[in-house]
Amino acid sequence: MDNKTKLQQISKTKKSDQLPVTLWKTGPKNPNFPPETLHIWNIAFPVAPSVQQCLQDILSIEERLRAEQFYFAADKARFIVGRSALRHIIAAYLNIPAREIQFNYAQNGKPELTPPRLHFNLSHAHQCILIAISPDSPVGIDVEYFKHDLDFLAIADEFCSKAEYEKLLTTPDEEKYLAFFRCWTRKEAIIKAQGQGLSFPLKQLEVSFLPQEKVEILSFEDNPSFHSWKLEELNPRENYIAAIATPKPYKRIFFWHWDQLAP
Repeated sequence: MDNKTKLQQISKTKKSDQLPVTLWKTGPKNPNFPPETLHIWNIAFPVAPSVQQCLQDILSIEERLRAEQFYFAADKARFIVGRSALRHIIAAYLNIPAREIQFNYAQNGKPELTPPRLHFNLSHAHQCILIAISPDSPVGIDVEYFKHDLDFLAIADEFCSKAEYEKLLTTPDEEKYLAFFRCWTRKEAIIKAQGQGLSFPLKQLEVSFLPQEKVEILSFEDNPSFHSWKLEELNPRENYIAAIATPKPYKRIFFWHWDQLAP
């Protein structure tokens, strides 16, 4: 058995330790933030071409030009729907037209509001688009789709800490695949909330990822500030896994579903 076949076999084994799929409610048209809460929006995707055209109409000229740069139609559609949804959702919080939202961009290309009246982050994978919204603290979210042909051990060797990689290798085969994605999404959510992008030293960051472990940051060299960060896992739909990270704790998360076709 070659290595690729073995990895595919491992990825298709037991996933019973995976959390139940997150339950989403239709999001309010005029959302607001109760104290110490976080909002996660699940965007309806894919959409009909006519809906995609309507959504594209609210994008800025720069965003439309960026959409045209995507080679694959699916990537273009995902960008249009995700960015349009982001505009609509932020507009609902701020009570202004979606077209009037003006984004500034950090060095890593992350869109943001100036001044930061809201903090937000978007992540997408395959047919899943998620947006996290926080009223007063940076937030990072990452979603991944289970790809059965992924050489996840090679990725772990490159980006995981030595302790994480060794723990992953000793994890039972039936738990390895999900353990890797738990580790990866948590680390990605952290660096997205931190705002440093690919320059963040991933190998120096260690997170929990086994099913019996508390969801948390275990260490980041000797930086004590990361120990107060809040990590959360969610399963937005079957065959996906996601993680949320914020430097500030919260008491409750609201899970909203956004559908442009909803009345």
